[in-house]
Amino acid sequence: MLKHAKKLIALLLVLVMAVGMLAGCGGSRDSGNVGGEGTGSKRLVIKFFKGGYGQDWLEAVAEAFEEIYKDEGYQVVLEVRAGTGGATVAEQELKLGPDKNDVDLYFASGVSTHDVLNYSKKVMREENLPLLEPLNDIYNAPAIGADRQPESKIIKDRVFPGFEDSYLYKGTNEAWKGQIFNLSEFASSTGLFVNTKVLEKYGISVPNTTEEFAAVVETISQKGAADGVYPFTWAGNNAPGYWFYLWYDWFAQYSGVEAFNNWVATMPASGDVINDGWQVYEDKGILEAFKAMEPLMKLDYSADGAVNFTHTEAQHYLMVGEAAFMVTGDWLLNEMKQDYFQEASTDVQMMKAPVVSVIGEELGITDAQLSKAISMIDEGKADADIMAAVSGLDEAGVQRIRKARGIYSSIGGELQIMIPAYGDAKDLAKLFVQFLYSEDGCRIVRENAYALVPVSCESYDVAEPTAFLDSVVKTFDYGNATAIFLNKNNSVVRATANLLAFNYTGFSAPNTFKSMMMGDSVTAEYIYETELKYVKENWANYIAYAGLS
Repeated sequence: MLKHAKKLIALLLVLVMAVGMLAGCGGSRDSGNVGGEGTGSKRLVIKFFKGGYGQDWLEAVAEAFEEIYKDEGYQVVLEVRAGTGGATVAEQELKLGPDKNDVDLYFASGVSTHDVLNYSKKVMREENLPLLEPLNDIYNAPAIGADRQPESKIIKDRVFPGFEDSYLYKGTNEAWKGQIFNLSEFASSTGLFVNTKVLEKYGISVPNTTEEFAAVVETISQKGAADGVYPFTWAGNNAPGYWFYLWYDWFAQYSGVEAFNNWVATMPASGDVINDGWQVYEDKGILEAFKAMEPLMKLDYSADGAVNFTHTEAQHYLMVGEAAFMVTGDWLLNEMKQDYFQEASTDVQMMKAPVVSVIGEELGITDAQLSKAISMIDEGKADADIMAAVSGLDEAGVQRIRKARGIYSSIGGELQIMIPAYGDAKDLAKLFVQFLYSEDGCRIVRENAYALVPVSCESYDVAEPTAFLDSVVKTFDYGNATAIFLNKNNSVVRATANLLAFNYTGFSAPNTFKSMMMGDSVTAEYIYETELKYVKENWANYIAYAGLS
């Protein structure tokens, strides 16, 4: 861990240097070199917005980096900002330009890269010169480990499936097409987490299908009533939107990853976003996902007061076995380790999202047969073996089930690594990212954040492996499953006109599922039909706000 004294001395030295520079040129950087010259600085300033993964991991990576390059004299200065509003702060700072912003590398969350890049000309003083540094060079290069040598594979070939789509620029500037302006710090898999001890207590197996899941929830509700054990815990106070992580899975399972991504991107079949973008809300997968959620959205299925729980209060119920399931993210262990390390690392595990049962219906097989096929897929059985064991299921059917099982939701696309294009330590910042993405960087992150960098790594050999981490790795099938995101930067309309997942006042995101629980009339069909009508009627306004009309 970096020493506080070391930081203090470094900051004092920097302050003295800054005073001298201010006297000479009127700013913290040479404002005449905003295009990126002078990238040879040995001092790297990182602005980090702390969330559930904490900061120990970044301090450990920085300390290792300094040790590896001690003969070069590289110095890492960490500026940590906790709390909410990090995206807004990062956006504002990036727009300040070289005269007022000395940050070289950002680890941020939820930044609208469209908004930042649209400010480029004002800051960079040149047409088509982006305010954010393109990262294509390191994306198409190997990571660099502790031995200071390039690894055998380029980063692009190790990135988990689905992540690249959240990196590529999706804006309107043709000159920037194909550019990558941000990468991800964590895989951040999200979805269902289960207290396995609760299932063992009531003799219940992990469900494979949504019909099985609904039956398990009802069983726990009945059997657990006398013990004060509930099927669910959830955070109605500050994180009701966590429910979406499960809904995303079920939408993508039914309609496919491409259709889900088109919904996120507001990209209709015609390709005409301006006139037809609203049509993505016609997708039947939206309705089927809500139908799968609907039987679960009962207040009686969660502890009294869950509607007002914070996310840590809700997670407490999962830790102590007073709830069986919670929809949350893989930051859970690190966030709860101080009080519940044993429970979080062994009893609580991530589980793959049950497959929507309607897929079995459409394939002409029973839910029991669908469940059997899923079990065989999880066991690594070949298509031919599955078809032999499940009568009436052909190869296309097996592939549909296999694809549905190989999907997981993530917020990794929103956890952004960005480099200001006007920085004077861009080369050093890129080298730091290359180290983070190396086998050694992966190991340090896993040991200190109990989480994963979104690239395949062979060196996940921590001293104390946990059942929790093993379950997370299995959920994304050792890097072979496909991640899906509601990443606003994949759509100009979502990023600049604030088009949410659901927008109608009666059930707008992030409170959509809270509204389902609180109102009997807020059914799956009602949400689907009302939202489609609302988005269609207001689409011209969204297009105008996005500056596309």
